[in-house]
Amino acid sequence: MTIYNSSILASDIPEQRLEEMYGDEDYYWYLRSPEFQETFLKPLADCVNNVEGSTLDVCCGEGQLAQFVEGKYCGFDGSRRAILKAQRRYPVSEYPDKWFIVRRLEETHSIGDFDFEKIVFGGVLHCLIAPESRVDFIRSFQDLYGATHFFVYDLERLDTSDLDNEFACVSSYVNEIPSLEHWQRIVTKRKILCYRYE
Repeated sequence: MTIYNSSILASDIPEQRLEEMYGDEDYYWYLRSPEFQETFLKPLADCVNNVEGSTLDVCCGEGQLAQFVEGKYCGFDGSRRAILKAQRRYPVSEYPDKWFIVRRLEETHSIGDFDFEKIVFGGVLHCLIAPESRVDFIRSFQDLYGATHFFVYDLERLDTSDLDNEFACVSSYVNEIPSLEHWQRIVTKRKILCYRYE
C-alpha cells in the first residue's frame, strides 16, 4: 500500500475549488463535446482497448472515457460531485463492470484487492504531479496493481523525456481540434502515449 502526501503535487487544488469546477462553472465542458470525443477520447479508448485487462482511470472526472473503454473499468477522482455524476450515468445495476470512487491523488492509492493491467493518466501530469515525482508516481501503480501498461493523455507540449528514459513507449498519437478555434491552442492540441512497464 503506497501513501503519498502533498509533496508529489505540482498544484494542490482545494476540495471546494474542485467541486466548483464540476458545478455551475462546468470547467471541463469540452470533454462532452462530440468534437473532443471523436478527436481524443475515442482514440485513447482504442489504445486502451488494444491491451488486455482491466482499466484504472486516474482523475477520471465525470467518467467520460468509461463509455468507450471495454471490460472492467474503475475511475477515481477527488471531486465528489464529479464521481456522483459518473455513478448516476453508470449505475452498478446496469453497468456492473464500471465503478467510480472518490479518491484524491495524494491519498492512499490501494483500491481493495483489485488488479489493473492498464492505468490511464488523463490530464494529470502537466498540472498536478511535480515533475521530479512523476516516474515514482507512475511506477507505484505497477507495484500496487501489477499493471503492464499505462497511458498518458495530456497536452502536446508536455515534456515526457523522463518517461521515455524509464519506460518503453509503444505507440503515440497527436491531434488537435481545428474546428474549435475559440479554444486556446494548448487545449485543442493533445497527445496520447502508450507505455509498457519494464
